[in-house]
Amino acid sequence: MTATPDLDEAIGFLNHAYPTGPWCLTAIFPDKGQSPTETVTFRTGEHEAALKWIADHHDRRMNTYFSVNRSANWTRAAFIAYALGSAYQSGGWWTAPRPVPPQGNGMGDRNSSLSLRDKPRRGQVLVHCFASLSGTHIISASSAPIE
Repeated sequence: MTATPDLDEAIGFLNHAYPTGPWCLTAIFPDKGQSPTETVTFRTGEHEAALKWIADHHDRRMNTYFSVNRSANWTRAAFIAYALGSAYQSGGWWTAPRPVPPQGNGMGDRNSSLSLRDKPRRGQVLVHCFASLSGTHIISASSAPIE
């Protein structure tokens, strides 16, 4: 008898643990000698992809694990950018849309006009908005987990 995964419960757990992501999941075969371990990271807005990944790996009889520790390559700039949504990295800069209503007819940024980069001093983030909006306003609106 095979247990049926409660996918809604799984996504509910991930949303509770890290509402803005990222979610680092690993699937491992319980028996030695089978396919290699698979690890993937899902970002904000990738709920459906995460659901499919969990279901697919359950169907392949793999155990699925969630990493509570954030990956070392996820810097403060990366977390803020992903909290804003539609983020991508180019060189050392993270690019994301602004979540604030002063432009875009109250809808925020339709294009990615915000750039973020970690400064050499640990914990500092350089924020540049190509539309001249203040970095403080952008970061406070992002609801990113900033300590």
